[in-house]
Amino acid sequence: MVVLTDTEFQMDVMCRVAVSGYIETGLEGVVYIQSGDVSTAQYIPLYSDGIASRWPENFRRHLSYKIMEDGQRSYFIVTHCEEGMNMIAIEREEAAKIVQRNNALRLMSERPPAGKTENE
Repeated sequence: MVVLTDTEFQMDVMCRVAVSGYIETGLEGVVYIQSGDVSTAQYIPLYSDGIASRWPENFRRHLSYKIMEDGQRSYFIVTHCEEGMNMIAIEREEAAKIVQRNNALRLMSERPPAGKTENE
């Protein structure tokens, strides 16, 4: 069984949400995490009338600027907690590598050792 550290698990979730959200919608967006709880992670397309429209104007303007400046090289993660709104960027290539690596680790841990069957 694969055991990820807390940080690795959080990174895995954020990257999975970012990659799958972009693939499923085909739209630029951000991963939004409420109260610092990664289990609330959701992909929010930019320019939607949902949650992001209620974020503080200064934060939305700053986020938009950062996204445009980035030139689609990164996924952006937005966290909203008691201290306020924060954002980080994860390079798309790095996010894809994290997801692929953890998928491979999960597959390896699910296979029985060489020379043994699942019933042994």
